[in-house]
Amino acid sequence: MHKALLVNEIVFRILGSIVDDPPSSYNRGYTTRRTALHLGRTCRTMMDPAMDVVWEGVRDFSVLFRLLPADSWQANAAGGVTIIRTVTKADWQRFEYYGSRVRRLYYRATDLSHSCLSEINSSNSNTTLPILPD
Repeated sequence: MHKALLVNEIVFRILGSIVDDPPSSYNRGYTTRRTALHLGRTCRTMMDPAMDVVWEGVRDFSVLFRLLPADSWQANAAGGVTIIRTVTKADWQRFEYYGSRVRRLYYRATDLSHSCLSEINSSNSNTTLPILPD
């Protein structure tokens, strides 16, 4: 590997040139993010920066809730997510891992049910959700 790839700023520039955010169309955004993820899988040095670029802008808030265990949520009629059981501290780990990479979050009222927002607000896990500051 070239020494230049050990400089995070250079890696982010490379990945940033692949991902055009906001994309000209939804499918193009998916394709370019997928390309960045594939590039990140080529070596460990690129993995974390690629994940940061891929998760930087989330266009559908329910995507994050779909990271919770499958038995804790279900898709609702509007294509969003409804929480169907109490979410434990351990359940939040994956959400927090990817959620901490999010810098821009686009929200539509149909993305989440009231149960998701209530679960965030009253979670017994005392979890820290960096994308949802107090």
